[in-house]
Amino acid sequence: MLALKQLKAKACRSIVDGPELNFKSGGLFLVGDNGTGKSSYVDAIEKVLTGKCSSLDTGDQGLSWDKQGKHISSKSPPEIQLVITDGNKDFSIALDTSFAALEKPVQALLSAARQFTPGKALVAYQ
Repeated sequence: MLALKQLKAKACRSIVDGPELNFKSGGLFLVGDNGTGKSSYVDAIEKVLTGKCSSLDTGDQGLSWDKQGKHISSKSPPEIQLVITDGNKDFSIALDTSFAALEKPVQALLSAARQFTPGKALVAYQ
């Protein structure tokens, strides 16, 4: 079973440059004041896995990843890298990684993630 191991983000939403998040088997707990980037990390993971950002790509009020995905003071586009592991091997996925360049297990994960619709129940079986 594939699991999220690490997230690096830069110039993404309210994340200027990190910090890098490392996910352990017990999970990860993000705590911080409003506007410090907690939701931006979730948006970054969602964007890489699904190709969408449900908090922005709604079409409401003119919001979109293309307009609001980049950090306001950054001149560069967002940089996001996920490391996924199966326990024996790590797979790296960046925001701009070609689907065809990924190994089959990661392609299967992304295909499943891209079928997910926010607001609907998601059930995972082990």
